[in-house]
Amino acid sequence: MARMFATNRLWRAAAVDVIYHLPKGWQGKGEDMRIMIEAGIGGPPPRCSTNIYGAVVLRAIDLGLVTRTGARSPMQLDRSHARMTDVYRRL
Repeated sequence: MARMFATNRLWRAAAVDVIYHLPKGWQGKGEDMRIMIEAGIGGPPPRCSTNIYGAVVLRAIDLGLVTRTGARSPMQLDRSHARMTDVYRRL
């Protein structure tokens, strides 16, 4: 993941900025953040793993932008197959 971030710094910064601008108290899943990131800045750069979205969420946690609420909820996107995932809150 570190190598992925090193080569995609501008995209990562823009993705974290989307999370930064979520209203305080906002709650949602990582896939909700992914949808907002894609709407705001588009998908990741070519040849980049989709795992970068999870890495962006982890970076947002490290920066104190979001935290896990302790709740879990099924994912909604078809390609997610309703797997359970953490719910996050914007701090």
